[in-house]
Amino acid sequence: VNLQTGIARVQQSTATMFTSAMHAGMHRSRLTTDREFLNAILRLVESPSIAVRAKGYLMLVLMVRRNHDNLMIACKSRLVQSIDRDSRPKTGSEANKSSWTSYMSRCLELLVSTVTDSLPMILGKILEALDSVSGRKHPTTVQSKQLKSVLPLLPITLHLVTSVAFRPRVVTEEFLVYLGSLLRYAVGMDSGDIRVDVASSSAIEDEFIGTTFTLLEALSQQLAIVLQYNNVFIENVMTPLGYMISSSNAGSRL
Repeated sequence: VNLQTGIARVQQSTATMFTSAMHAGMHRSRLTTDREFLNAILRLVESPSIAVRAKGYLMLVLMVRRNHDNLMIACKSRLVQSIDRDSRPKTGSEANKSSWTSYMSRCLELLVSTVTDSLPMILGKILEALDSVSGRKHPTTVQSKQLKSVLPLLPITLHLVTSVAFRPRVVTEEFLVYLGSLLRYAVGMDSGDIRVDVASSSAIEDEFIGTTFTLLEALSQQLAIVLQYNNVFIENVMTPLGYMISSSNAGSRL
């Protein structure tokens, strides 16, 4: 069955069929790991049809709930920008399509809630993997494999923090405590106290450090957030930042 037929009504019906099948568990494991299927869904959310976009968002709920790698792929494919676009108040002809506009709002809310709820789990996995190698110069093969599996998910955080739709939902006191922990591990990588993988650590560690500090930079530009959580920032962020000022690594020195 082709999701990419150019007829909106057929796309709606096909998307509904796949959603029902996945919800019932039919072919769920295969579909949630199928990159081509994910790409087809991501193309649905770019459709000019409100109904088709809404169906696409609903399918993505099931795709990202069961596979966080799908969320990373979707973020790289501009999913967050699509959500920001469709979250804006509707005007003109779209506002008059009340039934589909209401349906779209419900689908968006379900997807935004699902992604928001997934973020602490993703950050928890990353910190758990980093905890396992803390104080070790050379991680085991299993530890390195785990790190290389979860560290690439960190950019999801940056996509969400820079999103109008997600930022108010994901930036909480708990999130900022996570950020403080990420910064401390970035400091450990910068100083050489933490190694991800003996053979290819440099690129992975540089990307982790760069993403963490870009994340901090994005948050620092949100004055309302800084003021609201100023005590959390001082407790969790300022100490690792102090180290980076004197870092010997020119690429990460502040």
